[in-house]
Amino acid sequence: MIKYILFILVLIISFKGIAQEMTAENLLERSIAYHDPNTVWASFRGTLLITMETPNNTNRYSEVSVDFKADYFKLLVKKDNIVYEQLLHKGNCQLLLNGS
Repeated sequence: MIKYILFILVLIISFKGIAQEMTAENLLERSIAYHDPNTVWASFRGTLLITMETPNNTNRYSEVSVDFKADYFKLLVKKDNIVYEQLLHKGNCQLLLNGS
């Protein structure tokens, strides 16, 4: 029984040591390499539509558009009569509430 406990402790210490050696940048690079083996993420262009449903409340609708080659990001959110936009295009940032 003591052998098993010592073995588990050694494993925990080993994993802790490995995890502390990895930087956030390294983790991000490895994650991208794993999930994007054909390296298409840098040229991704698309739109994601999200509906957030909350009990006893109205839905919130979000539209997320990205075009990495054009250096473009847009988030459009609609809830009830309120619309806000966040736009980042070639370093220029624009925030709009109900169109202004």
